[in-house]
Amino acid sequence: MKHSTTSKNTSFQFSQEKVDSDANNWKDLVSEVYLNEFAVNWSSVRNVMDMNAGFGGFASSLIQQPLWVMNVVPVDQPDTLPIIFDRGLIGVYHDWCESFNTYPRTYDLLHMSYLLGSLTKRCHISEVAAEIDRILRPGRWFVLQDTIEVIRKMDPVLRSLHYKTTIIKRQFLVATKGFWRPVSTGPQS
Repeated sequence: MKHSTTSKNTSFQFSQEKVDSDANNWKDLVSEVYLNEFAVNWSSVRNVMDMNAGFGGFASSLIQQPLWVMNVVPVDQPDTLPIIFDRGLIGVYHDWCESFNTYPRTYDLLHMSYLLGSLTKRCHISEVAAEIDRILRPGRWFVLQDTIEVIRKMDPVLRSLHYKTTIIKRQFLVATKGFWRPVSTGPQS
């Protein structure tokens, strides 16, 4: 079986084997790493946004968890949204250099896999971090899977926004959004 999609006058074909391989990869990665090695309280996660959904494999690997996943297909990536829909999942297209309309919802976990490197060729990393910060609830998590070079660029930006960050296996950055207020300096004269 072949899946065909068209994006910006470019046609893509994806074999069922490629979709299945992606699903199996995510199933193994989520069960072995995400659910066991990340400092994420999965029992408190109600909603997740996959910022670079691909075929929806990350979402399908979480199907047994009591949560739902919004799959986002970036506009500059291959158009896989029809495949996501065929799998019975939900999703949208979005340009991450623009604001994402989340009203009235914020998210417990944002997930980004190998998107930030290409994204920062079109917009600044601080703009992406500000959007992540706006969408994510305080005390919740952002998980970045990418190269160590990209992780090292994002880590100080998130820490400047009062996130607690941990790098795992030189491939993942797990960041917890803090709930902070400016420090009071006492009465002003």
